[in-house]
Amino acid sequence: DLNALAEEISKMKLVDIKEKYGKQVGKGSSRIVFRIGDGLVAKRAMNQLGLDQNDKEYDVSRWGDTDFVTKVYAISRDYKVIISEEVTPLRKSKFSQAEKDQIGMHTVTGRIDGQRYKGTYEALVGEQWEFLGNFAHKGYIYLDIPNDFGSSVAFTGDFVRPSSWGKRKDGSLVLLDMGY
Repeated sequence: DLNALAEEISKMKLVDIKEKYGKQVGKGSSRIVFRIGDGLVAKRAMNQLGLDQNDKEYDVSRWGDTDFVTKVYAISRDYKVIISEEVTPLRKSKFSQAEKDQIGMHTVTGRIDGQRYKGTYEALVGEQWEFLGNFAHKGYIYLDIPNDFGSSVAFTGDFVRPSSWGKRKDGSLVLLDMGY
């Protein structure tokens, strides 16, 4: 049962997780990621930001379009741990044009969260991303963008960093870290 496993890992010290599951496979400013087997990883929060990220990723995976985000199968009651599908992180500084086309990344001009001045930004745009509007927070929503992209909402920040993306075994790109 993956829920029981999330609860178990949540109660473990980091050193004990490393001993039981081996070396961590990823680390950010608020979470550490461990491969736990069978195509699964555990994302363990290290601070409040990590707890918030785990909560949001679980909600997005549960209620959103999981063709574009990693599937999250379980979350501990204290939000310290989520168990999600394992994907291969992108290890590059820029997306290729083909990758941008695949995920719906465009250069847009607009105001971020109602700021006074318009700017030009790389952003995820299109109806495949509109579901994120239910989960977005300050810094991610752009308004007043051209409607020729099929959406009035776009997402930036960690969403457009290659380090926030991975590849599934079938080669499709998937958002593995929504940041904060």
